[in-house]
Amino acid sequence: MRNSISDTEPQRDHDKIELTGILRDPKRSLRNDEVERVERMIFPSGQPLPENIDAVVILGSRNCGYRVERALELPSSSERQFVVTGGNLMENGLTEAENMKTQLVAGGVSASAITKEPRACNTRQNLELILPVLSGLAPARLGLITGGFHMVRTLAAAAESFSVLPPHVLVSISAFGPHTTPGSWSIFQRGREIIADELDKLSRLGLLASSR
Repeated sequence: MRNSISDTEPQRDHDKIELTGILRDPKRSLRNDEVERVERMIFPSGQPLPENIDAVVILGSRNCGYRVERALELPSSSERQFVVTGGNLMENGLTEAENMKTQLVAGGVSASAITKEPRACNTRQNLELILPVLSGLAPARLGLITGGFHMVRTLAAAAESFSVLPPHVLVSISAFGPHTTPGSWSIFQRGREIIADELDKLSRLGLLASSR
């Protein structure tokens, strides 16, 4: 018999409270089974890089370079459009969107294939403010790139925001930064803090999967 909601929700809450406490304790090393439990809760299943993506959305972040690098790994296509979104200022004084466009162009993408959205300050705004652009592009297959640790929450928000778009297939493409890569994030206290924060956010939104 499958567990009822009343059975599973307390277990998820207990797992989250226990694990976030461990993650935020710099004196506490993580056992392999604890790392595996966290990764089951945070990271979506790995998938090969998709082909035939008509448009790619890249969400900005404080360290968004690795997300652009992931976009540049996609099989090349002269028809593909890129939408970069993020209005937070980087250390160089440019917005996330401006930085990502610059990096894409340096990687060989035509500037005419890139649309910037330079106002969004959070995930919800990222997704909402690009809707007019995506409506105009009307891609049949839409790729969505964000940090792998951030993908579960982003897909939940996108399911709501993108429901107004023409019919399309949404393809998640996870990118991994230096402190948030599966298998190695746990050796960095910065990585542990990022993952603990994300566990808290998923829990508040009711999106936390069981680690069992």
